[in-house]
Amino acid sequence: MVFKFLDKRFAEGNEKVVYDILKDLSNVVPEEFDGDGKENPDDDESNETELITCIFQDYSVGDCGHILFDCGDYGDADIQQLSQEEKQLWMDLGVDDETDGTKGNPKYVGKKFSVRVGTTRGPACNEGQGGEGVVPRILEFKLMN
Repeated sequence: MVFKFLDKRFAEGNEKVVYDILKDLSNVVPEEFDGDGKENPDDDESNETELITCIFQDYSVGDCGHILFDCGDYGDADIQQLSQEEKQLWMDLGVDDETDGTKGNPKYVGKKFSVRVGTTRGPACNEGQGGEGVVPRILEFKLMN
């Protein structure tokens, strides 16, 4: 197939133009990569964050854990970058109940939280299928008064 392509270019007399185009294409570097072939973190959308206000609704376990706010389900969220105090608050959102299993902590249900969120890749529920995917990355987590 390549031979037919090149043979045709020679027959048309435009092999030099094709060679120059292919040479230029060999130097193209996709935007998300630097010249070394490694991802460029400056172009990574996961570096983009936003500060949002969310109301905590519930915590449940089904096909996977669900930490439900009015702004989304953060059960798959990566919380590694939270401070120890913020992680403790995050972990306190769910409580074990002998009758209902794990549920939302009543002292936080209906409360507003300030959340700085971005994205990253990590373990994801993927509707119960598991694996890896794009997940929320929580960078700040505070209870609002």
